[in-house]
Formats: sequence, C-alpha cells, structure tokens
Amino acid sequence: MSEAPYPYQDDRLAVDQRVEDLLARVSLEVRFGDVAPEGAWPFDLPCSMGAVDAHHGITRELDPARFVTNCINDLATFAVPYWPGRLTAIAYDAAGREIGRDTLVSAGSGLRLRVSPECDALGADGADLAYVPIEFTDDAGIVRPLADRVVTVEVTGAGTLLGFGSAQPITEEGLSNVRYSTYLGRALAVVRAGHASGDVTIHVSAEGCDPVRIVLPVREP
Repeated sequence: MSEAPYPYQDDRLAVDQRVEDLLARVSLEVRFGDVAPEGAWPFDLPCSMGAVDAHHGITRELDPARFVTNCINDLATFAVPYWPGRLTAIAYDAAGREIGRDTLVSAGSGLRLRVSPECDALGADGADLAYVPIEFTDDAGIVRPLADRVVTVEVTGAGTLLGFGSAQPITEEGLSNVRYSTYLGRALAVVRAGHASGDVTIHVSAEGCDPVRIVLPVREP
C-alpha cells in the first residue's frame, strides 16, 4: 500500500455533471493473502475503515463487513458511500498488528494545471524524448478527476511535440493534435528534441486555469 494519498473525489461538483457523479462510490481493495490461512474468510481477521467528513470534522467508523462487494482469491473489494474528506483503509494481521494502510483524499477548491516533465534536459540528437504528465489539481495539489476538459500544448524552440493524449477509452481526438481532452484529470505530452542545442519551451493551457510555461534545455550529446 502506498503512503501517499490518492485523489478520492471532487467535493465541489460542476453544474453540468451528470447525476451519477452525485452517487460517486469508491472501491477499496485490501489483500489478506500474506496473513490469512488458506481458505479463511477475510473478516475472521481484524480490519477497519474510517472516513473523515471534511465539512463537519466528523470521523465515521465503517464496518468493512457491511461494504464488502467481492472476495475472490484472498482479495476483498469494498464499495463505500462517498463523503468529502479523507478515507483510510487499515489492514491488520491475525495478532492485531497494522500491516498496511492506504488513504484517499477528496479534492478541495481551486483548479490548477500541474505540468511535471520527467527529465530536466534533453540531448540534441533528434531522438531524445521528454515525457510531460499534465494534471488538473486543487489548490493543495490533489488531482481533480472530475475536472476533465480540453488542454492545449504548444512547443517551440529546440524541440517538437511528438504526441499528446490521455487514457480516454472512446475518443475521436488524434494523438498528433495540440489539443486533447484529459481523462480523470490527467493527460500526457511527449516532446522530442531537435538536432540543435538551445531551449525547448512547452506552453500548456486550459479553460479555467492559469497557463503553465516550462523550459527544458537541449544540449549537445
């Protein structure tokens, strides 16, 4: 289980979002295989879940047995009601010792573009690539998965935009375009270095956000 919080859900829903967004549910998976005897029902072991209401400061203890939706091959899946705030699942071994936890955090107010190149520089060989994840976040940096919209990426200088897209499963958008819709708040641009040294400038913009400008040096290999 990761120590870093993942986005849980937006706590502010856009006016034009569908009704099902109001019924958002989150699935949690807790593996028991390392500690449970073969064939044991997972809830013979201690397990707890809790959710903190962001608006009222209330901690709700959730009974995992109430929310289990599936249990196959020592993998238990939970579907719990959505409340804004922080949702934590904690797994214990048979002796009651904590062996793992994971946390989901709902996004708050504000909408920002976060552009995070996976490298600091490129080699001027005409083939070096920079992978540039793009995300919509709240003011605290939590990804907003319901804020999907079209993003525009413009690349100038000592490089070109090789491709731009997201994990959208159904779309007519092309990966060679400079405009693409995010999926669950995320997209990815790929920039290719040219054969000359200099700087490549990546300009990212979207409706409702301040634009972001990133400059990567392109150096002789």
